Amino acid sequence: MDPFAPAPKVTVWRMPRPASLQNHLLMIADDDQLACQSAAQVLRLAGFEVLTAYSGQEALRLARAAQPTVAILDLSMRIGNGWDTATTLRDEAQEMLLIAHTGFSTHSEWQRAESCGFDAYFVKPCDHDRLIGLIKEFLDSCPRASSD
Repeated sequence: MDPFAPAPKVTVWRMPRPASLQNHLLMIADDDQLACQSAAQVLRLAGFEVLTAYSGQEALRLARAAQPTVAILDLSMRIGNGWDTATTLRDEAQEMLLIAHTGFSTHSEWQRAESCGFDAYFVKPCDHDRLIGLIKEFLDSCPRASSD
């Protein structure tokens, strides 16, 4: 396949199956602060609690501290790109839903995202209804943590 061929606008490769759901917390990371805040607002209006980070490095710190259930990462952040951030998050939190949210739309970037551990790939501008639907499907499929 031509590596410069366009990637699908939305791809879901797999859905992690956590042993239990600790929270409904989402994290979105994008070095474009306006894009990050806009996406976070859309997700908040859909009823989610959302944390924001503006670099991969900040996303890793935030994920380690807050342990979100879902991480939505831009791929081309300046300080810690989304590919490396996803690889680290996948190693540290296998049950987290990792979503690439990117302007990159070639087949080679799409393949690289899958190999880095992303579960899904959304090309900007994002179909927010499909993104919200995927997140809800994931959260609804997770067993709740016991409060013992």
